[in-house]
Order: sequence, then structure tokens, then C-alpha cells
Amino acid sequence: MSVNTRAPELLQSHSTRPVMSTLPRQGLMPSYEFPSYNINRPATNVQPRNAASKDDLFALMQTVRQGFTLPKLDPITFDGNPEYYHSFIQGFENMIDRHPYPPDVKLAQLIQMCKGRAKDAIKHLVVIAPAAEGMARKTLEFRFGNQTLVIEAIIKQLTAGPQLKANDAEALYDLAVKMRNCYTFSLEEGTHS
Repeated sequence: MSVNTRAPELLQSHSTRPVMSTLPRQGLMPSYEFPSYNINRPATNVQPRNAASKDDLFALMQTVRQGFTLPKLDPITFDGNPEYYHSFIQGFENMIDRHPYPPDVKLAQLIQMCKGRAKDAIKHLVVIAPAAEGMARKTLEFRFGNQTLVIEAIIKQLTAGPQLKANDAEALYDLAVKMRNCYTFSLEEGTHS
């Protein structure tokens, strides 16, 4: 093994080309010396090919890291009850729609997350898949997410049911939660109308 007498020059030049040895050769094959690098020094001159690739890489690393740290979510289902339409659509958007899946995959996921009347309303749309995902969401919104239907379902749940007893804390708490949900929904819909 030969000693590299040009090590300081190599550290500055960062050449990746092999350097011919200045010592006498032994045998027929030339001996090569590869430049040595200081691995403790941070690489300040390393640049990505373009700025977008650095951002894309960072986003990919974040996604992979989150995939390992977040618990697996069970997909929510929607049975056609207008009261739960908006929470279902919000869940679908968070779990499926915001990811860059193809439209036919999003449609398949949407159909799989529906059951009963909601599934019956959109399951036939697979025959016209790629464009059908948007149609399926519009169909669900028209049939089950209509503001009037949702408010009627919430009010029905508030007014129907057994009569509450004064000492039934659990039933009173459930009623308070339903009233808060109704109020929140009416505020939210009031800002979009």
C-alpha cells in the first residue's frame, strides 16, 4: 500500500478520479490511489439537482416517517344517515382524497367505505370509472348531504327517543353532545351558505 503524499491537495479538490501512484509500480497492474475525504466535515457544496427535488424528498421522508409513527386508522363507513354525512366526507378527504391516488382507486375506496343505501346510490358508477369519483361524491352529497336533510336528521334525533329523567346523567350528557353537534353544524353551514 502506498502512502498518499498529496492528501491535503486531494481534500481541497474533492476529485473522484483515481490518482496514479508516484511510487514505483509492483507488478504489471498500475496501483491507484483514491482521494480520501474528511467524513467529519459536513458537505456544504452538495446541491440537489433542483429545488423541487429537495422539497419532494423531504415530503417523502415525512410521509414515510409518519407512516411508521401513526397508528393505523380504521376507515369510517357511511350507511346513508344524513346526520353523519359531513363527518364521513371529512374522513374520506383526510384518509384518501388528499393523497395522489388515481381517481378509480379513490372511487373504489369510497364505495368500500359506504354501506346500505349510500353504497346502493354509487356502486353502479364503477362502469364509468376514472371520472366517476367526482360523480359519486356529488351523488352522496345530493342524496345524503343536503343541508335540509342533515338538519332534519339532527333535529329528529334530538326530539325523538325516550323521555329523559332528571337523575340520568349519561342520557343528559348524550343530549348535550347532540345539541352541541347540531349547533356546530348550523354554524358551519351558515358560513358556507
